[in-house]
Amino acid sequence: MKKTGMLLLVFLFFISLSAQGKKEVKVSNKTKKEFARLYPNVKDVKWFTYSNSAEGTFIQKGKQIVAIFKADQLFATKTEIDKSALPELVKKHLTQKYQGYSIISASKIHFFIKALKDNDHYASDITNRSRTLRVLCYPNGVEESVSNLQNNKKN
Repeated sequence: MKKTGMLLLVFLFFISLSAQGKKEVKVSNKTKKEFARLYPNVKDVKWFTYSNSAEGTFIQKGKQIVAIFKADQLFATKTEIDKSALPELVKKHLTQKYQGYSIISASKIHFFIKALKDNDHYASDITNRSRTLRVLCYPNGVEESVSNLQNNKKN
């Protein structure tokens, strides 16, 4: 039962990654204080909420990072990475299962949950020009989930 609950929590998080039309909001002082402790040099952060999480989006070393907080604690981070930095097994899975698609962006997601077997996951946005998908995989190339994204013609 614990494992099912954890998988549901992870699945809900991945759904939040696909949320469209988020509006910037104010977050609790506890969340802001924890963010400042973790990222003392970040001054320009935009806050959004989705479901029961607060998401701080900022740029660090030229990469977009999203810090996701639940109950004022860091739950996960999503860091933009170069497509070439995807693990080889993830790239192999994408090219085999999604023939005709090209990778338009990639992110590394790190969960701060001790109960998870693999705390790092990879999100790849792929397109075949008429359809754009977000594919989430474990580092070993095993697919976790796929969601449709609004096509916005990135290359």
